[in-house]
Amino acid sequence: MKPRKRGSENGAKENRLSESEFHGPTSIQIGNNTRQFNVYGSSLALLALLAAIAVLLAAPWKKEEVPQKEKPRRVTPSKVEQGGRFYVADDAGFLSALDPATGKELWSFHPRGAISVSHISGGGRVYASALGRASNALYALDAYNGDPIWSIDEGCVGHPIGTGPSSLIVDTGSAICALDDESGAKEWEIEGEFADSFIDLKTDTLFSSGDHTLRASNITNGSIRWQVSAEQGEILAATEKAVIVESEARLRAFDPRTGGHKWSRKVEELERGGVATPEAMFLFSDATGLHALHTDTGHDIWRLTEGVGNPVYSKGTVYTATEEGVVALSGKTGRKMWNVEVADNDKFSSLQYHKGLFAPLDMLYLVNSAAAVAFFPTDGAVAWKARIERELVSSLMQEHSLLAAQGAVLVREGGNDVKVFDTASGHVRWTYTARGQIEKATYSGSPGSMEIIDRIL
Repeated sequence: MKPRKRGSENGAKENRLSESEFHGPTSIQIGNNTRQFNVYGSSLALLALLAAIAVLLAAPWKKEEVPQKEKPRRVTPSKVEQGGRFYVADDAGFLSALDPATGKELWSFHPRGAISVSHISGGGRVYASALGRASNALYALDAYNGDPIWSIDEGCVGHPIGTGPSSLIVDTGSAICALDDESGAKEWEIEGEFADSFIDLKTDTLFSSGDHTLRASNITNGSIRWQVSAEQGEILAATEKAVIVESEARLRAFDPRTGGHKWSRKVEELERGGVATPEAMFLFSDATGLHALHTDTGHDIWRLTEGVGNPVYSKGTVYTATEEGVVALSGKTGRKMWNVEVADNDKFSSLQYHKGLFAPLDMLYLVNSAAAVAFFPTDGAVAWKARIERELVSSLMQEHSLLAAQGAVLVREGGNDVKVFDTASGHVRWTYTARGQIEKATYSGSPGSMEIIDRIL
């Protein structure tokens, strides 16, 4: 699947500024809620400097001819990076790209004979695995227009699980393969049946669990860095201090550099997922509540008995849905920072933290079977609330029920439908009905479109 303090809260800094440096308040309105920020002389000086730089850049200048060095090979960014797309896959075998602003279907891809399509998106590509009645195939599509770049129907055909620096990582059911992202050619293969896998791009490492073995492999060449005997299970997190695996109601942690066993503890009725930082892992159990575990030792840092699902984490703060609404907690101590009641909240509630272009536009979104609600993360003030007209598909909605990107909040409503709300006002932008029941939706964009990582619905 970190609220920044507003200017008015930075009292210590404001007291050091003279009255001559104060240039009055600036307001930003979201929904019915207006946020006011103070502007100081240093801010105006920065704006003046940026304006001067813009003038210099606009002036004509002569480019000096220098020898061109050969650039390292990389995926050529598609035009989609300028705008971003929602991608929706359904159980009728269709994969569609939607414009976040209008909901217009920009293109649709339906492999012949496909009855199901799974996909991941990013880097100007959409990788789609099509399950057919007679055969299966894997496709790399241009994210801008949906045109196939390459396809394979034998060998490393399977479910795309992630991308490396210049490759697509695929789980075929009997092996994990890496395919060249430009041609689809196989780069390496690790044989085995894997229960789960986790890609850490910071260290170019693929962690995989299967055949009673936990492995760490180099994603650039497939070489095994280490492997240890371990019960296969779900890899919950890989941090600088621990790789944490859940199997048969027990958590086990391993050293990410050597594979050495660090700790083990029992946690019953654990929900899938959770979030991790280098110091802590935040997990929800139906039996014991929300846990903050120390990644180095496995000991509880703190625990909250309330909660109805996995939390979200940002800027030192943990947010979780409860039976009454939403609560914000200090990640270090578990101290309650704010608590907001929401009518008709239920166990299928889901949260997402969305980073805006700058801190005042960060938002926290909650969706349940009755409404979608937007909160300011710093104090829990409600920016807007919108009604959900039809009952959500609870079995599909429990883990990931909304997608926030490019000024839009996408919520799946019913089996075949999505509804998109405007992030600022909560007004409905558009609705979309898929050809079959929606199985997965993602977003891929660029920093200019307010979202730089893929989100999964």
